Amino acid sequence: MNHIETITGSGYELYRQLKALGFRAESLQALHIAQEIHEVKKDSQRIYAGISKIVGEKSFGPFVLSELLHYIEEGNRKYAELLGKEIQFNTCIDFDFQTKDHIALLALLNNLSANAVEAIEKQGIISIAIERQEDNTVITVCDNGQGISQADISVIFEPGYTTKFNVDGVAATGIGLSHVAELVEKLKGSITVESNNQYTTFKIIIPTQTIQTGET
Repeated sequence: MNHIETITGSGYELYRQLKALGFRAESLQALHIAQEIHEVKKDSQRIYAGISKIVGEKSFGPFVLSELLHYIEEGNRKYAELLGKEIQFNTCIDFDFQTKDHIALLALLNNLSANAVEAIEKQGIISIAIERQEDNTVITVCDNGQGISQADISVIFEPGYTTKFNVDGVAATGIGLSHVAELVEKLKGSITVESNNQYTTFKIIIPTQTIQTGET
């Protein structure tokens, strides 16, 4: 969040410089970018606050992957109930270890899982798996919701992309998946998505040594 604040300040300073030089259109564009980055920070703060409420004081210590998976399942089961949806959660983990990157992993897992809940209209299934593949940790989140159009798949990780609108027709900020992509990149991983008329699957591959602190 400090890094985001630094970028916001740089954007605002660029706005001031362009304005002083008389570049009105360009300065307003720079100001708009700075404001959007500030919104990203506020969303990041909300994500952190939500995660802290879930995990409590233990958020300051290492977690094992199975604990993270438990929190994600429990939190999103309650979220589904809040939305009046009947969703079956299937979780699977074939190896376990401690990680110091629990906040980042919780944030990206919770974002993908909450999106899956929202994609299901009334009833459905969400499957979350953590598996070992050679030297990598592979995380998949799959749902049988409404899916993502092939035209949109190429842009879903771009800031501003969204299919969510409130009751007044106002679009969401559209930073959730771009934030996930940024977190995955910081963990030296990759993320892909596949979607058809039956399932949508997000697949994250992270080098295990990047996030592992010790065997359990």
